[in-house]
Amino acid sequence: MALTTDISILGGMIKKSGSASMTLGPGGNYSTTWSNVNNFTAGKGWAVGKADRVVCFEGSFNGGSNGFLALYGWTKDALIEYYVCEHHGSWTPPGNTSDITKKGTYTSDGGTYTIYTATRTNQPSIIGTATFQQFWSVRSTTRSSGTITFANHVAAWKAAGMNLGSTWDYQIMESEGYQSSGSSNITVSECSSCATVAPTVTASITYEQGATATQLTATGNNLKWYTSETGGTASTTAPTPSTSTVGTTVYYVSATGSCESSRSSITVNVVNTYKLYKVSAPITVDGTIESVWNDVNVKSMNATKLLSGAVTNSADLSGYAKLLWDNTNLYFLAVVTDDTKQNDSQNSYDDDQVELYIDANNAKASAYDANDCQYSFGWNDGTVVGTIPSTASKTDITYSAVATTNGYIIEAKLPWSTINTSPAADKLIGIDFMINDDDNNGERDGKLSWNSATDMAYTDASLFGTAKLNNQQVITGLESFDASEGISIFPNPATNELYVTGFTNNFEYAIFDHAGRAIMKGQSVEKINISELETGAYTLRIKQGELVKTMKISKQ
Repeated sequence: MALTTDISILGGMIKKSGSASMTLGPGGNYSTTWSNVNNFTAGKGWAVGKADRVVCFEGSFNGGSNGFLALYGWTKDALIEYYVCEHHGSWTPPGNTSDITKKGTYTSDGGTYTIYTATRTNQPSIIGTATFQQFWSVRSTTRSSGTITFANHVAAWKAAGMNLGSTWDYQIMESEGYQSSGSSNITVSECSSCATVAPTVTASITYEQGATATQLTATGNNLKWYTSETGGTASTTAPTPSTSTVGTTVYYVSATGSCESSRSSITVNVVNTYKLYKVSAPITVDGTIESVWNDVNVKSMNATKLLSGAVTNSADLSGYAKLLWDNTNLYFLAVVTDDTKQNDSQNSYDDDQVELYIDANNAKASAYDANDCQYSFGWNDGTVVGTIPSTASKTDITYSAVATTNGYIIEAKLPWSTINTSPAADKLIGIDFMINDDDNNGERDGKLSWNSATDMAYTDASLFGTAKLNNQQVITGLESFDASEGISIFPNPATNELYVTGFTNNFEYAIFDHAGRAIMKGQSVEKINISELETGAYTLRIKQGELVKTMKISKQ
């Protein structure tokens, strides 16, 4: 189709100030420069637009702060002015005035576009001064070369209730400057969409932090791998994601045949899922750190992210939390280092306080729903439990706050019925842990979190981390073998035999696995043969008369 050269319309060379020029090159090429113009529009394209045109464009574009490069045109019946914006400066069209409405996002040609619509009242148009609608699609990642499958944009507009007119007017690849200076050199043509099918991929992959990742895979011919959705340098070797840091990375892959296909994306999420272990018996909530909290499997959620204020050093503010569960309760332990303990403010978050965030169904919604809550437990706050929302149930939540020489301990239990969920092995819940610090009887001086990077988790559950309920049990009430009683066990860890001294007669023993199942029982006077056990951690219970001792052992 012939390209129109009658492009200098709708203010193309009309300006209130400054200067502008357009040079018509061969075929679909043109170049422009403009300086200090109020408004400038120029381009090349087609005298009659169409909904299914595939537009190829390439070149350079420097629009300054306010310029943009777009596929631009009009329809009549209804009168619609439309833009598919591919490149812009620091100002993102169409701006943010009150008459502009955002209608959603979609993807096309390897990029994400945001849809806007606006009503232009008594403004210049292709039929003179009129009132009409503007349709905008603005690409999030700018480019000055690529392919525009216009049918995708027409379909996205239609899905948003935005219907173009039935009569097509011109359709051009325009360079536009608004109160700016800039230049462009663009070549535009109508191209056929690439017949090469984009690779088939697994769109989303999740790894635990530190896990061993495998090389990415895709199904397609002559694959090319990229780290960006457009441009970049291709590699024929599939990448292997790094799992060293929590976060999200998007990889892209295309297939090649007679032409290169569009790029398929693979999103790799690296997460740090907190493993929440089950206890064999209820925990006494008294602010004392029972041995079960120190089980080797029970990891700490360290609050290391500074959300607000300042923290001088770890003595000023630091801390960790741990969680355990049984069929009735969620148990919470927070150990805080805080060199100045305060409780004197009207707002509890302006005092020394810990916060536990729960998303009972792990929906991670950006606004709280009925399953989301922030629970707060203050230093020296009696039995007061704070919640956001304030209407959230606190039924049978109990906690204890105990001072230490360098801070304080919070220990709490929260019934699952109050949290509004039922526990089960492998269940996922959203969680976070934060600490507030007050050093000087005023407003909060600092705040740390375990997961969230911003202090908006009190309204946005998408900022929470994740915990997984593990059916593996940790044993409550473990005792050390007291040397004063003359009882000892060695070696530990052991390979074949454990020796037990201090008993004058036979003793009974039982060895339990991580699920609390007794896998070995017997009697002995001095040693226990564990050679048949698999390598791992176990619980040994020894009984003689009324004396019962329980401890952890390790089989090498």
